[in-house]
Amino acid sequence: METHIANAYELPLDDATIDRAFLIAVLPEISDQARALAELHRVLKPGGLLSITEEFMDPDYPFAFEIIRRVEPAGFKLDQRFGNFFLYTLNFREEA
Repeated sequence: METHIANAYELPLDDATIDRAFLIAVLPEISDQARALAELHRVLKPGGLLSITEEFMDPDYPFAFEIIRRVEPAGFKLDQRFGNFFLYTLNFREEA
């Protein structure tokens, strides 16, 4: 296991090298979300998982449909959905 310190736009990883990426109450904090999602798409292995969790208590809370609308154009497809309105996790995989 390795730990890297990096920004969301330039991950110090080769293409298709990670199995999973977890974003927990962070996507709304990223100013250029499309760019960050494209970078995540680059480093995820084919079939890799992008998991996004948001909670209502966060002042920047986005509705689940907003996350889906932001993530799918980056080449991901919603695979699983867990939780409810107040706390949810959306799992995406690379769109075939």
